[in-house]
Amino acid sequence: MPRCYLPDLETRVLQETKRRLTDRYAYDARVHRYRDLRTGRFVDWNRTVRPAMERALDTLALEIRQLGAQAGAGQIDDAAFVVAMKQKLKIAHLMSYALAKGGWAQMTSEDFGRVGRELRKQYDYLARFGQAIRQGKLSQGQAAYRAALYARAAYATYENTRRLEMQRVGFTEERRRRTAKESCPDCIEYARRGWQPIGTLPPIGQSRCIVNCRCYFEYRYRR
Repeated sequence: MPRCYLPDLETRVLQETKRRLTDRYAYDARVHRYRDLRTGRFVDWNRTVRPAMERALDTLALEIRQLGAQAGAGQIDDAAFVVAMKQKLKIAHLMSYALAKGGWAQMTSEDFGRVGRELRKQYDYLARFGQAIRQGKLSQGQAAYRAALYARAAYATYENTRRLEMQRVGFTEERRRRTAKESCPDCIEYARRGWQPIGTLPPIGQSRCIVNCRCYFEYRYRR
């Protein structure tokens, strides 16, 4: 595995990922799919892999929400809150990115760099969040809710990374699929467009529902 740009967290992130997403599946780079190690059969990305990732992110969101509640109640100061949040966000985005790539063995230094750039954006938002807590502008409930949104943002990291990977290996078309019964108008419109050339539909996370978006892409070859 290439050396992580965050060597002090590499072991911890790997351990957390294995705890949250078990070693049950292995990636077959020849066909760009995961295989169930117990049965030897391929598993569906959107029926098996994505839900497993969502469950892991939901668990992280609960942990992050608790951090926000503690900070909002004054049980931890804003500096300790920001440090703890950074660790959780590194786990969330590295886990999501690696899963979309096919596991840690598929990760390159360029991939770690992409995650680093996304994390720097998240840290900018986080710094302002910490400042609002320090200034007493958020109630306990508001701080908890806002904190949980940071974990949800990692879903877009998974979906948009997988999209780039599918484009790289030669898929030619994509379509957006909705999961929410009440989707935002943007997501409804994008899903109605059906199959389009890959890379032409708006990315996950850029609809009006922003980090709450749970749409996903399907891909196919069209010769």
